[in-house]
Amino acid sequence: MARMIDLTGEKIGKLSVIKYCGKNERGDNLWKVKCECGNERIMTSSNLSHAKSCGCLHPKEDLTGMKFGRWTVAKRVESKIINGRKNHRRYLCICECGTEKILPAYSLKHGLSKSCGCLRKDNLTTHNMSNTRLFEIWSEIKYRCKNNTHETYKTYEKKGIKMCQEWESDFMNFYRWAVENGYVDDLTIDRIDNNKGYYPENCRWVTNKVQMNNQDRSVRILYKNEWLPISKVAELEKKPYMTIYSRTRRGRYPKRRLYETENENRIV
Repeated sequence: MARMIDLTGEKIGKLSVIKYCGKNERGDNLWKVKCECGNERIMTSSNLSHAKSCGCLHPKEDLTGMKFGRWTVAKRVESKIINGRKNHRRYLCICECGTEKILPAYSLKHGLSKSCGCLRKDNLTTHNMSNTRLFEIWSEIKYRCKNNTHETYKTYEKKGIKMCQEWESDFMNFYRWAVENGYVDDLTIDRIDNNKGYYPENCRWVTNKVQMNNQDRSVRILYKNEWLPISKVAELEKKPYMTIYSRTRRGRYPKRRLYETENENRIV
C-alpha cells in the first residue's frame, strides 16, 4: 500500500492545509484547509490536486430575493457535506401558499421545482378538465419540451423549442387561448413556424392534413413542374394519399425534402 503523503502545512493556490481529518467512507484522505478569504473546508486529496481556492475565485450568483414559479427565495442555507465535499448550493424558499422548503439552486434555475406541489394540485382540481382532450394536448406539449426521455426532446432542445411560461405555468391560460382561437375536437395544434416554440402568436388549430404539410419532414414531389406535398397531389389527382405515396416510393414522382429556415423555404 502506498504511503500517505502528509500535506499539513502545504500551500495549494489560495488554500493552506491545516490538518489531516481521517478518511471518508470511500477511503479517500480528508484534509481541513483554509482559504485566503477566510473560509474553511474539508477536502479530499484528489480535490486538492486541482483546487485553487474554496470557490471564491469563481463566485456564484446569489438567488436570494428572486422568484421562480411560486417560490420566493428567502435566504441561502448551509450546503450538505457529502463524501468530504459540499453539495449543491441550497436555499430556503417560501411558496405562495406559505409552505417553506429547502431547495438546491439547480432545481430553481432549471425549472425543476415551481411550487411545493400546490400548482399541480390547482391545475388538476380547480378546472375539472384533467380528462379532457385539451388537457392531454397541453400535458403532451409540456412533456415533449421538458422530458429528456421523449423522442422529440433532442430535436426540440437543439432548435430551442419551448412552451411559453404563460401556458406552462397555468393550463387555464392555454385553455382560454384555445377556445378563443377556434379549437374544436377534430383539430390539432400546429406551430406556424417549425423553428419556433409553443406560444400564442406561433400556434393555430388545423386539420391533420395541414399540420403534416407544415412539418419539417414533409416531402415535396414534382407534379406538373411544381413541388407539392404528397397530400396536395393526392387531392388534385383524386387518389388516396397512400396511392400517391406508393407511386413516389417506386420513383414515379421525383421527391425532395423541404427544410425551413428563418428567411426562406429552400429545397435541398
